[in-house]
Amino acid sequence: MSVYLAPSWNAPFDAEAYLQAVPPAARIKGYFAATVAAAAKQRKVVLAHAHEKYLPFLDYSLVEHDRLLLEAAKAFWPDLTVRQGLRKIGRAAVLSLLETTFGKTLLAGLTQPDTVARALAALGRAYPTTLSKPTPSVEVIETGERSAIFKVRDTWNFLDSQQVGIIEGLCRACGVRAEVRVAMDGFANGDFACAWEIGPASRPSDA
Repeated sequence: MSVYLAPSWNAPFDAEAYLQAVPPAARIKGYFAATVAAAAKQRKVVLAHAHEKYLPFLDYSLVEHDRLLLEAAKAFWPDLTVRQGLRKIGRAAVLSLLETTFGKTLLAGLTQPDTVARALAALGRAYPTTLSKPTPSVEVIETGERSAIFKVRDTWNFLDSQQVGIIEGLCRACGVRAEVRVAMDGFANGDFACAWEIGPASRPSDA
């Protein structure tokens, strides 16, 4: 039986151990790194691991992408822990996605308080189109009136921090406030118990 725990935002984070575990052949579309690089320019922050230019639909090394995210998390929010910074990057990724034609098509009509579970399922279907080698398996496996279990396999995007932020960001886009708990199985596999309520999409204490 899975044990779901609240993310520990202040827990130690061994970045190098994580990066060494990412499959060397793993790839991600350039769109996501492009949004981080653009945010750095807006903030007048220089990221050593950022390319001068990213092509949105070209595949890039996921290891290098993750290095970029770690650098951005520290540079953008120096007063927060790395985990909290990655959480913020995850939330922002959803907002950026919704500004694209792909994102608008993917989530068309689903960013409503009564369609959260369907929005999560639609988001899950996007993972195999943006990540590869290995191709992730992401799906909603259980739903309640205001809850869902989001199952993630073979996905190397900082599950207990960035991925939590992605789920929170999608819930915010739907106009609900979410609580996310995680049952981890290694770096790349996890189940997310997501419960939500209609109301303010964030709390003052949220990172």
